[in-house]
Amino acid sequence: MRLAVVHDWLTGMRGGERVLEEVLRAWPQADVYTLLHEPESVSSLIEQTADGQPRRIYTSSLAHLPSGVRRRYRKLLPGLAAGAWELRLRLERERRRGRYDAILAVSHAFAVWALPAGEHAYVLTPMRWAWDLFDLYFPERRWGVTGRLAANAGLGVFRRLDRRAGGRIGPDRLYCISEFVRERIVGAWGRHDARLLWPPVDVDECSLAGDGLPPGRGHEWISIGAVAPNKRLADAVAAFVSNESLGRLAVVTSGPAADIARLRAQARPSGGRVEICGPLARPALLERLRNSRGLIHPACEDFGIVVGEALACG
Repeated sequence: MRLAVVHDWLTGMRGGERVLEEVLRAWPQADVYTLLHEPESVSSLIEQTADGQPRRIYTSSLAHLPSGVRRRYRKLLPGLAAGAWELRLRLERERRRGRYDAILAVSHAFAVWALPAGEHAYVLTPMRWAWDLFDLYFPERRWGVTGRLAANAGLGVFRRLDRRAGGRIGPDRLYCISEFVRERIVGAWGRHDARLLWPPVDVDECSLAGDGLPPGRGHEWISIGAVAPNKRLADAVAAFVSNESLGRLAVVTSGPAADIARLRAQARPSGGRVEICGPLARPALLERLRNSRGLIHPACEDFGIVVGEALACG
């Protein structure tokens, strides 16, 4: 089957990109369409086909913006919407020409906006900030009164467009990752036909093999996740900074350098008890997870691959 896969953006390896990897393992020659692609920011499985050739990855016009602007892409909401519309027109044209037998969106935000009518979608979540987590993503203390009012003014428009995009997904072609996301789809899009398909968690890779310590015996707690409002990593850091009796905390995170710098500044009063780590290679991350006292996970989570991995690690 000639498949095109639509993904929101390729700027780092997080849960959505690991789901995309599994799709591309099943369809190794599939083309990828995305709003933005930062080369070498994702795995070789995504960027190359099974025979080692560069994968055809098509981007929107946003990819041609200066690098300093691209790094702030999450704040370019009208631009992201326009980029999704651009991709949709292109995919509709290629579908009419018979280039693809099917198109699949792997979406947590704008990928479903780029999907031609009647196609398939695996929904990690409808866009969180536009629905139930608006206050978490646009707090007044960070955006100011003017920024929050501006975001709130555009909220109705984005909700209408998002609901319309969700309605274009084909009948019996809508899948989601959890019961929680299925409920969010009902509330956001008014659709009750989403079918549950769990995301991939490699429990064999995570299982207690090798020299892992018995559960709860490690010298530190661990928190894992990208710097994003729904992950609430700052809450975990604040708890450990303010209460020395909780012990040590390692936060393994990725995201914009400025956001990580803010977390490190917040952790500084702990005197080293709270460590903010950058991304770790997979073996090192699992070793650290196996040897921790436990997982600290304050996120408002759509599914939680990290939680599944922590359980598998014991």
